[in-house]
Amino acid sequence: MTTHIKKILMVGSASSIHIRQWIVNIARLGFEIHLISQHDDLYELSTVDRCYFHRLPFLGGVGYILNIPFLLGLIKNIKPDVVNFHYATGYSAAARFVCDVPVVINAWGSDVYEFPTKSILHKTWLTFNLKSASVIASTSFDMARVIKGLDKSLKCIEITPFGVDVDKFRSVIDGDDKTIFVFGTVKSLHDKYGIDILISAFALFLTREFLDRTFSNVELHLVGDGPERVSLESLVVSLGLSDSVKFFGAVPHECVPEKLSTLDVYCALSRQESFGVAVIEASSCGLPVIVSDAGGLPEVVVHGQTGFITPVGDIEAICAAMQRLYHDRGLRETMGKNGRDFVVKNYSWQVCTQKMLNTYKKAIEL
Repeated sequence: MTTHIKKILMVGSASSIHIRQWIVNIARLGFEIHLISQHDDLYELSTVDRCYFHRLPFLGGVGYILNIPFLLGLIKNIKPDVVNFHYATGYSAAARFVCDVPVVINAWGSDVYEFPTKSILHKTWLTFNLKSASVIASTSFDMARVIKGLDKSLKCIEITPFGVDVDKFRSVIDGDDKTIFVFGTVKSLHDKYGIDILISAFALFLTREFLDRTFSNVELHLVGDGPERVSLESLVVSLGLSDSVKFFGAVPHECVPEKLSTLDVYCALSRQESFGVAVIEASSCGLPVIVSDAGGLPEVVVHGQTGFITPVGDIEAICAAMQRLYHDRGLRETMGKNGRDFVVKNYSWQVCTQKMLNTYKKAIEL
């Protein structure tokens, strides 16, 4: 059976860079895409060829319920081949009311890792939403495992990871001109992302490498902002690292490649992580990576080939990985090249877009 898709309707946040990437890359293949959202069209998706933006009237949490009649009306008028809800809690509350059109629900992370742990009501709500889908899309195998654990009847789960623009995220590093060796991360300053673990491991690294504490040629760069910034700045001061740890604040996504180009090693030491798109962006830029074994992170790193995978919170193991990469330029270059090849093969937008289209086809054929 040959499945033909012409028109796709997405429901999700128009202010999300990931939504924008899905839309742009699918639209490039000639599909007509309609995005329905209660969020502002932050990335001007309405200017993308073959993309049409529809704003829902109600905002906030209650808006996900109040907007359902308007959403169903738009679906009836647009007549899409498939409806794709992004985020399994908020927008997907409307999925159970969609009739006669195949539904795909994309789980993102906190919607399945955190939301159902709040109460049995939250878990029931989420599970009910997911059961409305013809197919559930998960960014990682680990997230799929968590989804399956919610209810044994949730079986039709496809892996559709976020992709990387491998032309935009590419190496521009000239190591011969660098006088400072830089470890770093580009991440929200949130407890679950383990920035405090990274700072503590960096402190141990400096102690091991520079007994006299003269380490002006090594820095840790933290790109991002969030609720933990004040406490993290206090931690840096208490460890005597004020001259070595730099806070850069949040930057627009289009500026991330430039920030990555200043690093020698990328670190992602999360306590919880659904996938690891920041890691594959770093690998695409030819950076060796050090990650924790939380959630989906081990799926985006080949241990010993594209980087090192360490146990969550294991300061000693992280420090050892830092030391090894600091001393071995050849290893850094090999891991960086391997990481770039790994991302191009498995996580380019060309590859990931095709996985999503295959998921749509599966939903239609069921």
